[in-house]
Amino acid sequence: MIIILLAGLLPVGPKALKTVCPSCHKNIVTRTKTKNCAMKYVCCLLMLASVVCALCSCLPFCMCGPVRVEHFCPACNAYLGTYVHS
Repeated sequence: MIIILLAGLLPVGPKALKTVCPSCHKNIVTRTKTKNCAMKYVCCLLMLASVVCALCSCLPFCMCGPVRVEHFCPACNAYLGTYVHS
C-alpha cells in the first residue's frame, strides 16, 4: 500500500498542534509565533497617556488573543501555516 502525502499548508489553530511535518516527515509539535496588530499598541498608548485609563492600558492585549499565529516545524523550521483570528 502506497500513501501519498500532498505537501501543502496544514489546517492550524491558535495553539501548537501535534502533526507530521510535510517537509521532513517527523512527528512534531508545531512551534508557534504570535503577532498582534498595530491597533492594539495604539490603543494601549492612548490609554496610557490618559490619566483616567492609565491602569487599563493593558486591556487591549488581555481582551483578545493574538491576531495571527504562525506555525513552524521545530526540526526543519519549515513554515506550516498561519491561523488568523477574525
